[in-house]
Amino acid sequence: MWRIIEDIERMKRKMERIMAELAAEIEKPMWDYRTKCLEPLVSVKEGEENITVTVDLPCVEKENIKLYATERTLTIQATLKEEYRSRRMGITREEVSFEHFKKVIELPKDVIPEKAKAKFKNGILEVILPKKISGREIRIE
Repeated sequence: MWRIIEDIERMKRKMERIMAELAAEIEKPMWDYRTKCLEPLVSVKEGEENITVTVDLPCVEKENIKLYATERTLTIQATLKEEYRSRRMGITREEVSFEHFKKVIELPKDVIPEKAKAKFKNGILEVILPKKISGREIRIE
């Protein structure tokens, strides 16, 4: 009986940690005024053999994109074609400009960075990262 209660308590603590991490991500702004940086929209999908990362990079040219990968992260940096200005009118007039995108993505599994492939078309970047296989089937002779 105590084992079941301990398991439930452990699951409860794990869920609380996950919810706290999610809340921190949601509340984090997608821009930094000081560095003039925007965070692009990103989708990460895990397949059987690959992890596919799709990134929305409007107003960017292929030559201005830099990708860096490790076994557990993908970093995307891109310079906008021209400075993007945002103006907000109200009691006080606010104006901010952005010059580039940057995002560091934690990958759900280890990948092989040197085998990654990327395509960029119509403002959409797609990066395919092969997953690192930790075990192999043993054939019996």
